[in-house]
Amino acid sequence: MSEPRPWTTLVFDVPELLAEELAGRVGFDSRGMEFTPAGEDLTRVRIYLRLAETADEAAAEIRGLLDSEGHASEVRVESVADDDWVERFQRTLKPIAIGRRFLIVPGDEQADPGERTALHLIPGRAFGTGEHPTTQLCIEQLEERVAAGSRWLDIGAGTAVLSMAARHLGAGEVVGIDNDPVAVEVAAEVLKRNGVDGVRLITGSLETVDGGFDGVVANINRPFFTANEQVLGGLVRPGGLFIASGFLGDDVEELSGVFEASGLRVDSVHGRDPWVALVAHRPD
Repeated sequence: MSEPRPWTTLVFDVPELLAEELAGRVGFDSRGMEFTPAGEDLTRVRIYLRLAETADEAAAEIRGLLDSEGHASEVRVESVADDDWVERFQRTLKPIAIGRRFLIVPGDEQADPGERTALHLIPGRAFGTGEHPTTQLCIEQLEERVAAGSRWLDIGAGTAVLSMAARHLGAGEVVGIDNDPVAVEVAAEVLKRNGVDGVRLITGSLETVDGGFDGVVANINRPFFTANEQVLGGLVRPGGLFIASGFLGDDVEELSGVFEASGLRVDSVHGRDPWVALVAHRPD
């Protein structure tokens, strides 16, 4: 039996008021974040990284952000033994109602969804539990915009929560892509657990998918969008939609420019302070 894979984490202490904003700058493309008290008016932030090789770059970005805020703090890279930590974490979560239609049910939790559609997650090995405001923002926008029979791309699919939502809302086909093989493996298990078909999962980068989708949803951090400016617009057909979240309100101006340069026109901004979602379309 193989040894469990350890988690690579970034750990730093910041003033309580800065904790979520600073973590959001570099932490959304992660497996999860923890916030715990660290003394008077301080919060200890622990970011569980998707990929260990990004640790030094992410730590450097955090140090730069801390310096810009006039706050000095050590940023440590630590390895945490797996030993079912994620499973224990998910077992502390409760069902979460999202939008008008869905109930996210983590782990083995039993819940009566009533008139909502239950989306069951599987405990262990990966984050992506639906509790983050950006997941909620994306689902709310999908509820408003998925047309029957439409074809959607879910970038950074994680546990396939958004892919499942799109299918339940009437999408004819969904392609879910993630650069983390573990996330894709877990997503496949989640789809099977929920009996959801019509979702094709891909491990890799955007170069592995063709464009022309009716809609794209991407719940990823800000650097992803800036790094992929040249290809974002080509992912959707003329008249197609792009729902983007995973970043803060302070990033709206920059990312609106990124979308415009990619050939997308921003239609609206939706917020759940301090997080936001942008909705754009590709002009005909």
